[in-house]
This record gives sequence, structure tokens and C-alpha cells, in this order.
Amino acid sequence: MKSNKILTILACLVFVLIIIAYVQGRSSGIVVKKVSEISIASSLSPLLTSKLTKLDILTPSTTISALLADNDTTRQRGLGGVTSMGDHEGMLFAFPTPGMMGFWMKDTYIPLDMIWIDQDKTVVGMSENVLPDSYPKIYLPPSPVLYVLEINGGAAARLGINLGTKLQFAKPKE
Repeated sequence: MKSNKILTILACLVFVLIIIAYVQGRSSGIVVKKVSEISIASSLSPLLTSKLTKLDILTPSTTISALLADNDTTRQRGLGGVTSMGDHEGMLFAFPTPGMMGFWMKDTYIPLDMIWIDQDKTVVGMSENVLPDSYPKIYLPPSPVLYVLEINGGAAARLGINLGTKLQFAKPKE
């Protein structure tokens, strides 16, 4: 009889925890919206509360389609929850002033290259192939940066992005 009461109490506790988790997810402001034509948008759309701007990141050899994270909300969410991304896709984090911006892999499911970019749009450092299980380690640039570009792990090497690479940002061609 006593074990049945304990099982009933445990079942009720589990039920309450599930309800709480559901309510927190619904009240967190997560809204599904169409973001853009690039394929990471389908992975990102459940995580966004507003439409993100797209930018083309021009390297000497290729173009990367990036979503712009330029406010606290989008920078904090980042690529958290994204399960896949195309070979020439990523997210560009833009900050109001240069600084030693720390990044981690909280809620990130794919390996990433973090490309540290200064105010002249020159690559000043890279944290390559950072694994999701490295959380809560914090990655820092070697010097103050204004931008951080996150792309698939190993993509920087494949795309010819190195220290000193000069990048350009442009609105995507329609």
C-alpha cells in the first residue's frame, strides 16, 4: 500500500514537471515565422521572435549567406537549437563596439567555426571545429572584435578563410 502511494506521488510529480516545461516553452516568446530563403532558416524559424536580416559575407574565394544577429535577443539565441546548416551558410554576430566577446556552445547541436573579425572586417582569430559538448567552456578572440561569424565546423578551412583574410559584407542580390 505504501509503495503504491509513493508511485502515485512520483507519477504526479513527473506530470507537474512536464506541464511546467510545456508552459515555460509556450511563454518564452518562441514563435514560428518564415525567415528567409536560405536553408538554415527552416532550422532557425522556430527559435526566432522576429525576421532576421540576411547578409552576404564575401571572402576572396566564395560567398557565405549569413543571418545577422545584431541585438541582444538574437545574439543570445544565436544558432542554439539549429540542427543543420548549409556549407555556405552561417550567422554573423554584430556588436555596437569592439570588445572581447565570449562565446559558448549552449543549446548548440552542430560543430562550429567561430571566426573573430575586427572593425576593419579582417579575420583576427578563429576557434575551429568547436564541438557542442564543449559547453560551458567560453571561447574568446585574441583581440577585441566587432563581429563574429559562425559557420559549420571545418568550413573555414574548406572555404579558404584564414587569419588576415579580408571580408566584405553586402546585401544579398535579389
